[in-house]
Amino acid sequence: MTRAMVLKSIGKYFISLFLMFACMGLFLTPPVQADDAMVLPKGFFRLWVKPIYTSFNERVDPNSDIENLARDYNTDLDRNIFSDLGAMEDGLKDAGFLKSGTILSAGRVDLQIKANVFILGTALEYGLTENLTLGIIAPFIWGKMDVDADIRKGSASVGPNPNKDAMFNGFTGVPIVPLSDSISAPDLFKGIQRGIKYNDGTADVKNKDWDYPENGMVADDVQNLLNALYGYDRFDDWDGGMGIGDIEIGFKYQYYKTDNFRFALQTGVRLPTGKNDDPDNMVDIPYGNGQTDVALYLMNDYVSPWEELWFNFTLRYVVQLPDKQELRVPSDVNKPLTGYKEEVDRKLGDYAELEFEVHYNPIDVVSIEFMNFVYIKARDHIDQKARWVNYQGVDTFVNYQSLRDETDKWSYEVQGSIGFSTLPWVKAEYKKPEGERKFILPIEAAAKYRRIITGKNVDLAHQFILQFKLLFK
Repeated sequence: MTRAMVLKSIGKYFISLFLMFACMGLFLTPPVQADDAMVLPKGFFRLWVKPIYTSFNERVDPNSDIENLARDYNTDLDRNIFSDLGAMEDGLKDAGFLKSGTILSAGRVDLQIKANVFILGTALEYGLTENLTLGIIAPFIWGKMDVDADIRKGSASVGPNPNKDAMFNGFTGVPIVPLSDSISAPDLFKGIQRGIKYNDGTADVKNKDWDYPENGMVADDVQNLLNALYGYDRFDDWDGGMGIGDIEIGFKYQYYKTDNFRFALQTGVRLPTGKNDDPDNMVDIPYGNGQTDVALYLMNDYVSPWEELWFNFTLRYVVQLPDKQELRVPSDVNKPLTGYKEEVDRKLGDYAELEFEVHYNPIDVVSIEFMNFVYIKARDHIDQKARWVNYQGVDTFVNYQSLRDETDKWSYEVQGSIGFSTLPWVKAEYKKPEGERKFILPIEAAAKYRRIITGKNVDLAHQFILQFKLLFK
């Protein structure tokens, strides 16, 4: 059992978090505005400011069951997690050195994770004609990950190897070895290890001591091993600071309008201006996904005979264009530890969104809205085929299927909001003679709450949203 084999086993457990955090971009670029089929009057501007706070510590798994983000990682670090720890255990048992009933374990993981994201959505629109509105959306994002990682050592029977230059059962550089109370004849076993030749070739090896580790592994031991072998950054609290997300530009065209119906289409492009995922950081939150999207929205309003009650149905379809990204390519989606990185030709799966909204004005300046929202995403496509590569002198199996698995997603969300608008007052003033009009600032404001109820392969996020709109000419 080599150092590399043991380190792969240790890292396999923790690095699976990396794929989970890489998927968090789903919640970082929500629409800056709720969709409807209305457009701006010709020559008018509208400025949007939309602060959004979202957080989550649960997810929906491939079976649509809700689980804590850290649920799969709070377990014993035994042979079920470290495959090569089983080989060490079997070898010691065969040699008669392992106490009866002893199970080699590095301890038990105690891990808590919570993602916190603040988005300041901004947008500027302009009514080019009575039917055509141009717009640009620029989200500013601040992401923070709270990580509390520890290893409970009460059940540990192995620990970090204190004999840095020694060989263990004929192998060099093994990072973990049994604790003394795990061995049936610790003095005899220690003598055998002392008699094995050291890496530096010293002949008089009996003058060197061979010691058992005093304690089991701690979180820092795992952190150091992941960095030393694979180059991963420290698994710890992460603060990405404020940065810009992916910018969107587009237009909305209202092609049909009557007293009861309004129909419009909107199209645009989302540009990869946001900070992309760092393949060396397991807990960073990407501010963009690194590729360009092309979107088409169909917005349909129905105004009931009671004008204060109207409905909206919106269908969105987003094509995610192919790109190249440097990614770590694991052998299996559930065993994602790898030091192998490659620039991969990929196409993220297209996705569709269905939105149904009920809008009611109990009085002219107050609105109440309730929205149902369904998101469906296709599986990602990777052009490369599985193959063997020589990585750092070792034949390594690269399975690109691991980059496709569990990338198909769906979710069902609900949103409720209450809003206030001065626009009815402004319109009433414009009906008066010019000399009698009072100035009223044309603004709209709303408070919203949005939450994912269920889904597949998505984080169970909830959002608190404020929205402010200013109309000017």
